[in-house]
Amino acid sequence: MDPQIFGSKGGKRFPRYAKETIKGISKPAIHHLACRGGIKCIESSLYDEVHYVLKTFLRETIGDTIIYTEHAKRKTITTLDIVLALKKKSTYISWFWILFIYTIR
Repeated sequence: MDPQIFGSKGGKRFPRYAKETIKGISKPAIHHLACRGGIKCIESSLYDEVHYVLKTFLRETIGDTIIYTEHAKRKTITTLDIVLALKKKSTYISWFWILFIYTIR
């Protein structure tokens, strides 16, 4: 038996630190969404504000979605949970309701 095989610990692992995933939404992605909304030019200081607003909106919406999912005693979030959470905030997804009405009939 070789003592080096059993006595070695291997390489040292470095701890992972949590990073803000909202920063994963890049400036070109924000610019693309703004262009789809009809904005032609964006000031560079506006990107941080957009990140803050998106973070707040997503935190509230996901929190409401989790409440709907837990109330239904499920562990899987469905599309309807998200739609109802957006409806609670008076943000509607019109295409979803059109498809939803046609599937009921």
